[in-house]
Amino acid sequence: MSVNDVVAEVWCELLEVTSVSEDDDFFSLGGNSLLALSLVDQLEKRLGIEFPLDSFFVDGTFGSLVEGCHAAVS
Repeated sequence: MSVNDVVAEVWCELLEVTSVSEDDDFFSLGGNSLLALSLVDQLEKRLGIEFPLDSFFVDGTFGSLVEGCHAAVS
């Protein structure tokens, strides 16, 4: 499973949506700080990365999250 697929799966599960696009904003779609912590925790475990949570609060878009995960994997 690709990084994009993992991020999309966790995102959709937590926000209870069926699809996601690059410009979707986690917090505008109903996400909150507790869900953000859960999102980052799940991504770190599933992808074997360390993701700086504070960067997600600066730009909470799906595209930014995927980009950050790719950078952390490399």
